[in-house]
Amino acid sequence: MPGSLFAMTSADVDSYIAAQTEPQREMLEHLRATILDIHPDAQQVISYALPAFKVEGVIVAGMGATKSGISYYPHSGSVLGVAGDVVASYSKTKGAMHVPAGAELSRELVAQLIDIKLDLARS
Repeated sequence: MPGSLFAMTSADVDSYIAAQTEPQREMLEHLRATILDIHPDAQQVISYALPAFKVEGVIVAGMGATKSGISYYPHSGSVLGVAGDVVASYSKTKGAMHVPAGAELSRELVAQLIDIKLDLARS
């Protein structure tokens, strides 16, 4: 079934992104490119009806369009707390970090969040 966690492709992620309006579409494309630059072999999946990325069998990041920008989902309620001050300037909940329209997450921050998620998954 397209879009399920068991039969997904980068085409499902393409479809999700293509369905968004600007500036969210461009922001999602940038975040996707950043994640794939950090982990070129990441598997692109759909999880909870949103684009996500698996590394070493673990979903390490997700993203979704919002009315006012995009959200980054670390797929863990612990990652943003562990990240601490490096995410302090972002509006967030326990499981999502909100990126306002016109802003971008740096490669360094995304890499750090993914590393935290992988470290938590390995422990």
